[in-house]
Amino acid sequence: MPMTTRRSGPPTSTTSSPGCRVLGQSGWSGVRLTEISEPVHLGDDPDDAFAFVSQMGVTLGLLKGLDQATSDLSLARLRDAMNEVVTDHGVALPSRSWLVQAQRG
Repeated sequence: MPMTTRRSGPPTSTTSSPGCRVLGQSGWSGVRLTEISEPVHLGDDPDDAFAFVSQMGVTLGLLKGLDQATSDLSLARLRDAMNEVVTDHGVALPSRSWLVQAQRG
């Protein structure tokens, strides 16, 4: 599966999102959401990244209870995915999060 590429340009910021309105209605003021879009470094190479990601709690949780064949197939697909996101700086996935800033009303 192809990975989304990182957006270029400065982070965007908003004060008009539904989240800002909910926080404002809850007594917070000066609510501001700032988008942060930075890659998540998973390892120096695909093997390093696979070793890290395959032992993450979320991965282990998803594999729990699967039969051996399905687990093996899932891990093979994970290894393939690590090969698809190699950059000049190692293995990285694009990510997006929001920094929430506010003051108590």
